Amino acid sequence: MNTRRFVALCALSAALCILCTTWAGGPLSPPAGPVADTPGPEPRIAIQSLPGDASALHIISQPGSYYLEGNIKANSAIASNGILVNADGPVTIDGRGFSMTGMQGDGAAILIGLLQNGLVVIANVEIEGWDYGIQVAQGARTHTYGNITLKRGYISESSVNGILAVDSVVNIDESTIQGCGQDGVVLGDHSFIADSFFNNNGRYGVWTANEMVLKGSKIKENFVGAVWTGTDAVIQDCLMDGTVRAGNCSLLQRCDLELRVDDSNFIPVDLFGGDHRLFDNHFDITGSNSNALPAVQVSGDNVVAQRNIFNIHLVGAAGSASTRNPPHFTSWDGTRHHVTHNTFSGFWVGTEAIQANGAFHRYEHNYFAAGDGAAAGIIGNASQSMFVGNSFFNLPAGEVVVVTGADNYLAPVRTQTTAVTTPHPQMNVVIEPRVP
Repeated sequence: MNTRRFVALCALSAALCILCTTWAGGPLSPPAGPVADTPGPEPRIAIQSLPGDASALHIISQPGSYYLEGNIKANSAIASNGILVNADGPVTIDGRGFSMTGMQGDGAAILIGLLQNGLVVIANVEIEGWDYGIQVAQGARTHTYGNITLKRGYISESSVNGILAVDSVVNIDESTIQGCGQDGVVLGDHSFIADSFFNNNGRYGVWTANEMVLKGSKIKENFVGAVWTGTDAVIQDCLMDGTVRAGNCSLLQRCDLELRVDDSNFIPVDLFGGDHRLFDNHFDITGSNSNALPAVQVSGDNVVAQRNIFNIHLVGAAGSASTRNPPHFTSWDGTRHHVTHNTFSGFWVGTEAIQANGAFHRYEHNYFAAGDGAAAGIIGNASQSMFVGNSFFNLPAGEVVVVTGADNYLAPVRTQTTAVTTPHPQMNVVIEPRVP
C-alpha cells in the first residue's frame, strides 16, 4: 500500500515539473554577456570636457546631464566665471562631492544665463569663495519658465551672495549657505527652502520676494537678521536667532526665535501689512534696548495669534526705569486681531506686555506674568474690543488692563490686583494670592 502511494507521488511531481517549465517560458538565469544600462538621463557629460571662453571656464550650451570629474579652481586671467549654463532645456549638474573654489573678483562659480525652458538642478557640490556661489543673470529667467534647484549643496565665503536669483524661483533642500559678505540668498517669488542652514552671513540669512516657503531650517548668527520676505510667506518649524520681517498674509508656525538685542534701531520681529497668522511659536528675546522700539510688532488688520510664548527680557544700558525698556514689548496695531491662549512673560519695568490699539479685537484666555513691576498687562486706545478670560500674575505694582477707547467688554479677569480701568459693569474680577 505504501509503495503504491510513493509511485503516485513521484508521477505527480514529474507532471508538475513539466508544467512549471512550460509556464516559465525559459530558464531563470540570464544569458552570458553585458547588461544594458537603465534608461534615463545617461550618458552624462563630464563638465571638464566642455570648452569655455572669456565668460566661463566651461560652458553648458545643450540640455542634458552633466557631472564634475574633479575639482574646479577659478582662473580670472582666463575666464570671469566657473561654469556658464546657456541651454534651452533642462540641465542637471552633479558635483559628486567635488569643490569649486575661487576668490573675490572671480565672478560666479555657476552662472545661469539665457535659459528659456526647463529647469536647472545642481546637487552634491561644494562652492567656496567667488563673488557668487550661484548667480542667475537678472531678467534671464522668471518663474514662468521653471526653476532652479540646489540639493545637498554647500556654499561658503562668497564675497556678495551665496545665491543671487532675484527673478527666479529657487528650491533649496538640505544645503548650507554661510559666511557670505551680504545676504546668504536673494531669491524671487514662489521660492521654497527646506532643511537647510544659513549661518554667519553679512546681512540676512534669507532674503526673498513674495510667496516664499521656508521649512525646517536653521538661520543663525547672520549680521543683520534671519529672514526678510515679502507677502504670503510660510515659515514653519525653523530655529532663528535674528530679525524676522514679513509682509502681509504671512504664516509663522512652530518656530523658535532666540533673539539677542543690542540697542539696535530695528524691531526684532516685525510683521507688517496685516492678515498674519502666528501659531505655536516661542519668542525668546533678551538683551538691551533703550531706543523705544517694541520687541515684537504686528501691524495691519485681521491678525490671529494662538498658543505662542512671548518671553522677553530687555534692559537698557543706563539701567534706569525710564529708559531700560521699550514702551511696550509687543505692539498690535490695526483692527480685528484675535489673540488667544498666548503666554506673555519676562522682565519689564515701567512698560506693558501688550499695547493694543485699533478696534474690534478679541484678547481671550492669555496668561501674563512679569518678574518686576509692569505698568500694565494690556494698555492702549483699543475700542469695541473684547478682553475675556485673561490671567495676570506677579505684577507687583502694575495695573492689569488700561484701555481708553469706548465700548470695550472685559470679563472675566484673573489677577492679583484690582487695577482694571474701564471695566464692564458685569465684569467678574477674581483676586488670587500674590506669588511670593
